[in-house]
Amino acid sequence: MRTILTAALTCGYLLATTAPAPAGDREDALAIIDQAVKAHGGADALAKVRTAVRAGEGVILQDETKTPFTDELTLNLPDQWRDSVVIDKKTRFAIAVNGDKGWQAVSGTVTEVGPARLKELREEIYILGLETLALLQKAGFDLAPVPEIKIGDRTAVGVKVSSKGHADAKLYFDGETHLLVKIERTALEAGLRLDKEYLFGDHKLFDGVKLPTRQMEFLQGKKVMELTSASYKFPSKPDEAAFTKP
Repeated sequence: MRTILTAALTCGYLLATTAPAPAGDREDALAIIDQAVKAHGGADALAKVRTAVRAGEGVILQDETKTPFTDELTLNLPDQWRDSVVIDKKTRFAIAVNGDKGWQAVSGTVTEVGPARLKELREEIYILGLETLALLQKAGFDLAPVPEIKIGDRTAVGVKVSSKGHADAKLYFDGETHLLVKIERTALEAGLRLDKEYLFGDHKLFDGVKLPTRQMEFLQGKKVMELTSASYKFPSKPDEAAFTKP
């Protein structure tokens, strides 16, 4: 599951259309996804991640400066999302999407999120949905395998995911554990088209689901955020108040 601090601060959107993958490619890609779903705890366990609360902490990186943060991410995918962030133990920031509307609060001042920004946030939420993996076993996605890569000294196998109205994304899984270790996509950040990467690690079990407790995000190859620890809870129903504009 991707952290969301940069989603809260700078998110990406790119409209893309692609031709459907050949049937054989889709079957090969589904075999990779099926292994990953099993490695993460199975489809039923992963379904819980769509309504989740993740508490995390880490650092924002800008030039040579590292600024600590803590955050609480609340999800009810695919239409509700909120991230509440405390930066350097003093600055409070929250941003939320609730269906076709969004809002943000900075130090108590609440404003609406404009249409362009909302599209960016919804694209980031789309990536969060892909991270639940079991969704990819259903119709609505064109899947194709991509060449293996090396992440550190380990081999990762990949799948390209295409869906109407969204940028293509490449998901990579550890060749031995089958756990999700990387996502690549193209994003629009402040009007610029940039390469964006997410690296995941230190997966642990939370109520039967194996999820990453560490994450890094990169823009144009430069690390901009590192989540150093995370824990997850799965409420039986979403907290609607969390997404309601104050």
